[in-house]
Amino acid sequence: MELRYYFIFAGQILVLQLFLWCLNKTIAWLFNLTPSSYKKISLFTFITGNIFVILSLLRISPFDFKFIGRMLSILLFVFFSSFLTACLLKIGRHHSTLNRLLKIAYPFIFSGFIGLAIYNAYTPRVVSYSVQIDKPLTKPLKIGIASDLHLGKLVGKQQIDKLVNLFNQQQVDLILLAGDIMDDTTQGYLADNLQPNLSKLKAPLGVYVALGNHDYFVEPEKIRQELEKAGLTVLEDETVNINDQFYIIGRKDELVKNRQTSGQLLANLDQTKPIFLVEHRPSQIEQNSQLPIDLAAMGHTHKGQIFPANFITKLVHFMDYGSQKVGNGNYIVTSGFGFWGVPFRLGSQSEVVVVEVTGKQ
Repeated sequence: MELRYYFIFAGQILVLQLFLWCLNKTIAWLFNLTPSSYKKISLFTFITGNIFVILSLLRISPFDFKFIGRMLSILLFVFFSSFLTACLLKIGRHHSTLNRLLKIAYPFIFSGFIGLAIYNAYTPRVVSYSVQIDKPLTKPLKIGIASDLHLGKLVGKQQIDKLVNLFNQQQVDLILLAGDIMDDTTQGYLADNLQPNLSKLKAPLGVYVALGNHDYFVEPEKIRQELEKAGLTVLEDETVNINDQFYIIGRKDELVKNRQTSGQLLANLDQTKPIFLVEHRPSQIEQNSQLPIDLAAMGHTHKGQIFPANFITKLVHFMDYGSQKVGNGNYIVTSGFGFWGVPFRLGSQSEVVVVEVTGKQ
């Protein structure tokens, strides 16, 4: 497991203590607990919450990183609801009538945050960009980009059909999928028979896939096989020439220690032709910007997925979301089509990207 996940886990433990404190204060307010009852509830929640963390660390099923992520997400929405309620009470100078009304409204406020988060997770939008490259193209090219599908139990047939329909409506020429296609394994994908739905994902010039860290964690070969059965072309440190007009490079995830550099993959290409790169993580934008790469499609960050994690992704990555011209190329990082762990997005939304690429006149 990557070292950074241990730091994330340590951070989760610290945040958990804050959220449990907030939960206890909220319960005490809602139910007018006596000091004695408050102490008992606090002791119970702190012990239970931290036991769950220990079980997760020991990987005792079903207590894993996803379980802790789900628990923290629910507690985060409790925190948001309680913070909003506390602000309203402060503005109302803790008036007794307002206090009673807010206690009645609290479950609806909490449900509102949950509902909005689920809506953002399952309602993808189309984000459009226009890019001009410094190499000739015979005609403008419309490229569809999606990443982080995390296909499995929570992202299934209905979402795949939405993905297919969105790209069909946009009439894209080419589709690039920037990693984390499966949610760690093919178990949910196979159990729900998702292949017929994924097989409908087509474009005139093809569908090309770079695998992400979640595709490599457990069974990368099996994931590749299933994607190829569905008619997708998986590129693992591989290049493909499209009609002698442009190249597509697909990189392995940086989790793979012996992956080739972008420079090595470019070495045998005609660099006067447009070169499009698809890879999972936006971790080498600055290095790649010095190479003759015209457009790069990436994902991984989820744009934080749930606020305020977007501030963390901004700190960690040179570019965590959007479209930007950097050096020689144009770089696009999408927030992703699916989600990890919990079907929630707050401060981000499920999306597909459509890029209109024009060449040098």
